[in-house]
Amino acid sequence: MIFNFRAAATAALAFLAVPTFANLPASQLVDSIKGLTGQLNSLHDTCQSAQQGGFFGGTQGYSTIQYSFTQIVSDCQNTYTFIQTAQGEQSYYTEQESWEISTAWDDCLKAQQDVLVILKGGQDIFSAIVSIILGAIQDIQNIFDQITTGLADICPPKKQDIIEYWQPVQITFSDCISEFQGWSVPQDNSWSVPNGKNWWDVDLTDKGKDFKGGWKRAFVA
Repeated sequence: MIFNFRAAATAALAFLAVPTFANLPASQLVDSIKGLTGQLNSLHDTCQSAQQGGFFGGTQGYSTIQYSFTQIVSDCQNTYTFIQTAQGEQSYYTEQESWEISTAWDDCLKAQQDVLVILKGGQDIFSAIVSIILGAIQDIQNIFDQITTGLADICPPKKQDIIEYWQPVQITFSDCISEFQGWSVPQDNSWSVPNGKNWWDVDLTDKGKDFKGGWKRAFVA
């Protein structure tokens, strides 16, 4: 029997052209994104309460905001891990699954946009932790960009939408970072990130600081 190499090659290429659907359930990725959205909504409410002269959920003040940021970064990393799993399998989601995932991601980006807006408008309250905010926001912007690229890769039917959802939020990130970098804060009225340390390593429970105005007004028990 003569082996037909041309036919075998054609069959192999045809097999490779058939998309492999993702083993990771879309619902699991959607739930991960929704969990991240919930963290962002919680941070927004906390910051809004602080801006209005009270504090949402306790007496920890800035340390609570810092902790919220660490949780958000952790959730971002978990979400990105799911995406990397699908990418490693070179697998893709169906049109319906892609719609569910992209819709959840759009909602998440809107929640992040709301957080950026309220932080940007609260210089009198948040300038004391501007170095913390800057570090967190830069980390989140970076991983959001990676998540967007990954989602566009594994959700081909919604690739363009996913990219378009991210673009205005990416601009807001850049605008906020530029503004935060320009905030002028007295050295004795703020925390800074020491050289060689990360923003989440800064101890914001230092009771020795003598804060005037915004911090005491916003975060008294």
